[in-house]
Amino acid sequence: MLTDESFGVAMTRAIGRERLSERWMHGLNITAYLNWFVANMAGAYFGRWITNPERLGLDYALPAMFIGLVVLQLVHRKNKKIHINVAMIAVVCVIFASMASLGSMSVIVAAVIAATMGVFMERWK
Repeated sequence: MLTDESFGVAMTRAIGRERLSERWMHGLNITAYLNWFVANMAGAYFGRWITNPERLGLDYALPAMFIGLVVLQLVHRKNKKIHINVAMIAVVCVIFASMASLGSMSVIVAAVIAATMGVFMERWK
């Protein structure tokens, strides 16, 4: 029952803890899936009236959610400097990879490079 979103929320909650309870994780995952189901049913019903979602800014909803999850994790971290640097490296890498016409591979390339740089920064801080 794990999703990207519930993983992000769980990792934020896990900061400074040894473990998360099974009951809490089930509550999180069931809530996430119920929300997903309700949102999909609403989208299926109301979607026919939204002919241009970009005009309403709805094309930005998914990236905004992930940005929110990243910000939540940054707020709870002790050493924010490394995490902010990794985020900036990822943004720069995505821009350069996009300019190199890598298309959808740009995000993957940026994630691998930024994660690798983050490991090096964490080890040699």
